[in-house]
Amino acid sequence: MKRWKMWRLLAVTAMVAVMGACLPLASFAATEEDEKEELEQVSDLWWNDAGTVIYWEPVENAYQYKVSLYRNSAGTGTPLYTKTVSRSTHSLDVYSKMNNVVGVYTFRVQALGKGDYTNAEVSDVSDYYELETEMVAARKAAREESEAEEERKQTATGDIVPGLAGGPGVTPPATANEWIEDTAKGLWWYRHADGSYTKLNWELIDGKWYYFDGDGWMVTGWLEWDGGRYYLSQLHDGTYGAMVTGAMLEDGVAYHFEDSGKLIESVAR
Repeated sequence: MKRWKMWRLLAVTAMVAVMGACLPLASFAATEEDEKEELEQVSDLWWNDAGTVIYWEPVENAYQYKVSLYRNSAGTGTPLYTKTVSRSTHSLDVYSKMNNVVGVYTFRVQALGKGDYTNAEVSDVSDYYELETEMVAARKAAREESEAEEERKQTATGDIVPGLAGGPGVTPPATANEWIEDTAKGLWWYRHADGSYTKLNWELIDGKWYYFDGDGWMVTGWLEWDGGRYYLSQLHDGTYGAMVTGAMLEDGVAYHFEDSGKLIESVAR
């Protein structure tokens, strides 16, 4: 046999050997893929009563969940919002994603696999939640109230916050100390000329002692402070909120207070 024919025969033989070795590997890889288990489909989906949070029943061995929110009853087309969450998460607040737009909302959830598990089929569409005009108005009002409350809390340090008034009531900066009433809450606070105010402490104002809570609101009625009991007037006779000293008769009970305002004794009459 000629030398070039011998080399050709050896090359063909080597190629056949390599192909034979690869075939079992390809077959093994296919078998490995076939052995992966498909996750169960998410079956239980529901809304909270306010229509702001969605929930789903967890799926065993799920690695993550893909959540899709739709603005239609069929749960089809391009999702309004999509988010992938961890396996330990079984609820999602979607309130902000609705943008207070009137309409019908639904969602779907898909369990995602990893390792020995493949993705489950996407769940059936959830029950719908209908956001109506009245609800949008109520949510807007609640949000505005929440934002106003947050602004008020930001000033509760007693310091002036740029762009905000320096006290519980959001009003323009003062040029002198003054009492300010929040008519909606029926509460009073005392703003200093620099915009600051007292909180969790006493303050002497026009010869009378007043106590202010952690948010800066004036306290009335009974107060437990530093191991003693004090009473802050609830009478609208010019003494409202002021600390009581001496004798006081209320609901048939005579109370006696030290000059410091601390209760000495109470006697039923």
